[in-house]
Amino acid sequence: MESNCIQQILLVDDNVGTNYFNSKKITKHGYSNAITCASNGSEALDYLNDNLNPDLILLDINMPVMCGMEFLKVLEKSDVTRPHIIVLLGAELSAEVCNNLGSYDKVDLINGKMLSSTMIDEIEELTKMKFC
Repeated sequence: MESNCIQQILLVDDNVGTNYFNSKKITKHGYSNAITCASNGSEALDYLNDNLNPDLILLDINMPVMCGMEFLKVLEKSDVTRPHIIVLLGAELSAEVCNNLGSYDKVDLINGKMLSSTMIDEIEELTKMKFC
């Protein structure tokens, strides 16, 4: 596998099992070994505010405390300067949510919550095209 520019990944999902599965899948695929998990948008913002800047954020939309859309709104206004690729994982996104995503810079949509090797390959291609 070619080297990539992704060193640190932040998984943001309220389902511990999903985070565990995706973390193992990413590691097994050889995409990254530096993976951190947050259970909602608020935890993810705390992580970012501690000056820990992942190269990639895999974000769920439907979460308690702070949903993915609210996270994007806050992140857009924050002082976080290092570019992030935010890939939204969710098979059941409403048309309104999908339309709103167009207003955010560097947001790509990947359908499905449980990563497959094909999805990781697609994410690798997106990251290479934009930031490597």
